[in-house]
Amino acid sequence: ALPQALADCDVEHYEAATDLALGEIARNVNHAEHVPEFDRIRQEEEEMAQFVLNAVPEVVEQAFPSAGRRAA
Repeated sequence: ALPQALADCDVEHYEAATDLALGEIARNVNHAEHVPEFDRIRQEEEEMAQFVLNAVPEVVEQAFPSAGRRAA
């Protein structure tokens, strides 16, 4: 579960960076009408990346329970 959560976080950040680049490309080649769509998608990817990142501590706790929570 932990490797998958980390991979998911990487993918979401990669996708957000790609959409940022595509928006800049659209601006540079005079297709600014596409920029809002790339910005919207980038925002969604950033939100998903944050969601996944926020889940990492719980995934770590499940994989490696803290000493105080381990069964005796």
